[in-house]
Amino acid sequence: MSGIQSVRRADVRSGLAFKNSLRVACAFVLMIVVAGVVLVLAVTNTLEGELRAQTEEEIVLLEQIYRSEGQSGLVNAIRNLTEHALPIGHASGVFDSGGIRLAGTLPSVPPAIGWQKVQVSYSEAAATTQGFYLKRVSLDDLTLVIGRSSRIIDAARWWLLFWLIFLGTAITAGTLLLGYFASRKSLQKLRAMESVMQNISRGDISARLAVSSDHDQIDRISAEVNWHLDRLARLMEGMQSTASSIAHDIKTPLSNTQICLNQALEKIDKHRAPREDIEAALGEVQRLNAIIETVLRISRIEASAGTSSYQDFDLPTLIRDMIDFMEPLAELADQNIRLSSKSDAQLLMHADPGMIKQLLVNLLGNAIEHCPPGTSIVVECHQENPEIVLCVVDNGLGVPEADRDRILKPFERLDSARTKPGSGLGLAMVAAVAEHHGASVTLQDAAPGLRIILRFPSRAQVEAKAAQ
Repeated sequence: MSGIQSVRRADVRSGLAFKNSLRVACAFVLMIVVAGVVLVLAVTNTLEGELRAQTEEEIVLLEQIYRSEGQSGLVNAIRNLTEHALPIGHASGVFDSGGIRLAGTLPSVPPAIGWQKVQVSYSEAAATTQGFYLKRVSLDDLTLVIGRSSRIIDAARWWLLFWLIFLGTAITAGTLLLGYFASRKSLQKLRAMESVMQNISRGDISARLAVSSDHDQIDRISAEVNWHLDRLARLMEGMQSTASSIAHDIKTPLSNTQICLNQALEKIDKHRAPREDIEAALGEVQRLNAIIETVLRISRIEASAGTSSYQDFDLPTLIRDMIDFMEPLAELADQNIRLSSKSDAQLLMHADPGMIKQLLVNLLGNAIEHCPPGTSIVVECHQENPEIVLCVVDNGLGVPEADRDRILKPFERLDSARTKPGSGLGLAMVAAVAEHHGASVTLQDAAPGLRIILRFPSRAQVEAKAAQ
């Protein structure tokens, strides 16, 4: 219940999507701050360089006027510049050796030679000051000062910061908003999952998780859970059917054993030899033991996991060994077993050789037991990239199409009345071995007879699945 309660207590802000969006937003804010500092410095340096270049050009021009026309020419040039061609944000001044202004807008001489940024009045009548980038140069006994206002740089810096903050705030808010809605959607899916799991815990094994078209992680998990629930439902259905079938198959030999032992006791009381009845009882016990052993073997195969027992072996060689092993039994039934000439001469298979031997014994034994005399049983194996195909074909009576899937289940037989010997576990063992190896089993009409086809994955596929 702790997991369910945690889902109930969860809110949108605790969702992974919102947390990730919050992390992204924080990282974005940090990048905006760093980028803003770098950008502001770059813009400031660029504009300062442009202002200095303009000022240097003007100083060079005024120096040329001074060299050609003297002090009066320079003073007149500054006055004309101030009175008739003064651009906004321009500052100028020419001073004598005593610091008295001869022309220009600057009220006094800046304290230092060269470039400097100072707060000065735009003119004598100005009530406020503003920043200027000034350069002071000496022309013999005169001092020339030319500068540009820093207002354009300050405005550019302000607007740049404004838009950085505005865009940063908008993108951060948008990221958090998207994360909020994504987290809310995920939370809705989790609550739907919670509801379904509660129904399953109450016994509704048919309940399934909804899988949307988003194909996100939750949808993939839901699809995986649904697959396992389908398999669990099939197992439970099989267990119910198997429980009924195994009760019948075990009860019969037990009843026969009890009858034989009672008959043996009666013969002993009558001083007659009970050997025949005891041997019959032992036969029933052996039959019962074989059923239990087969069930346990199937259970071990279904419960086994991993590929530690897998080996590389030549499949045609193993098939020939199994044909030699089963051939005497086939000859007693007046039947023939052979390896098809269409089979690959060599075919390396990566699997559990012991289980593959058991699979072949069950397939061949099932064909021998249920086919009439004169039947030909053919085993074939070949490569169909990337899969390995193993096929057993007989020309016997065949199996109706409606019963082909059913006979792969434990204790399922075509003889529903169970009047013929057998437990119905032969093909169930085959299905268990195939499932353990990730192989598919297909039953087809051989016209006449039955064709059983098994498709095993290649070694690369087996190793890829084991690595997951």
